[in-house]
Amino acid sequence: MATVLKIGAKKTASGKAAVATAKPGAATGGGKVTKVKEGKAKTGGAVAGAMVGKTTGLSILKYQNLTLEQNRKKRLTDEQLAQLWRSEHPNSKAVLNGNIDAAMVRAVRNNYNLGKHGNDAPAVPIPQFDEGGQPVAAWGEKAAAKKEKAQKDAAVERVKKGVVVKKKTAK
Repeated sequence: MATVLKIGAKKTASGKAAVATAKPGAATGGGKVTKVKEGKAKTGGAVAGAMVGKTTGLSILKYQNLTLEQNRKKRLTDEQLAQLWRSEHPNSKAVLNGNIDAAMVRAVRNNYNLGKHGNDAPAVPIPQFDEGGQPVAAWGEKAAAKKEKAQKDAAVERVKKGVVVKKKTAK
């Protein structure tokens, strides 16, 4: 007897769940079922039964990564990104539990920038944007910029006063 796999559940017009099934090797909407592991079937790019977006058909992780990359140009605030995520995957556990907010977007972006969100770390980290579309300085950047400015200002003052600072040489 062939193993039958649960491919996903969709609501019918009456609101009841309709479950599609497939045998290994059968073609599904996401591609041919190629692997069966611990009761989950992997298709050509998506895990069968995985949460997919309403408009994109992407998994939650892929959709989050895509919107973060696109936000370099769109410059949406974290709350606006959270709203996009909630509307694309309205039935996800995080949405149903009320956990998709600006803090969640910041946490996901931080993991993405570190290369820990199903991606390689980007060469240029993705910043947070304010309501005006301007990048918000990341934690620690303001302090570093302030320290650097103070050092430059001190150097300018020393030059104005004619103070020469000798550099130490290795012996």
